[in-house]
Amino acid sequence: LMSKAAGIGREICGDGAKCDAFMLELDRIREKMATMVMANDHV
Repeated sequence: LMSKAAGIGREICGDGAKCDAFMLELDRIREKMATMVMANDHV
């Protein structure tokens, strides 16, 4: 899912700065998802 979103982001933004911001936000989302998965594993 995340790699697909990254690919879509690269297609959408031809502006490098906007694309970098998009990728940073994707990284934040990925970290949050990983944290949620780890928290659920410990329940």
